[in-house]
Amino acid sequence: MVLLEAMANGIPVIATSVGGVPAIISSGENGILVPPADPSRLLEAMQVVAGDCELRKRLCARATDLIRRNFNVADWIRKVTGVYTETLQEWQRRNQ
Repeated sequence: MVLLEAMANGIPVIATSVGGVPAIISSGENGILVPPADPSRLLEAMQVVAGDCELRKRLCARATDLIRRNFNVADWIRKVTGVYTETLQEWQRRNQ
């Protein structure tokens, strides 16, 4: 969630490529991915992002666009409501 929140708020994201992170971050497009346990690559990525205003703007714009397209509140509400509705209907069928 922290990555999504940062992306939604226009903060450039540098993250390690572990777990589900690569499913969200496309390195060089909407953030920067570095290998896990590689502090020198992390430092390098931080220096590049800190020193390149155009890169920061591009990463942030694409990240914000990704969030707007794929993680908007209305869609989440519809999905959660759908799960609750299906669960309730299944419970009612089993308890009639």
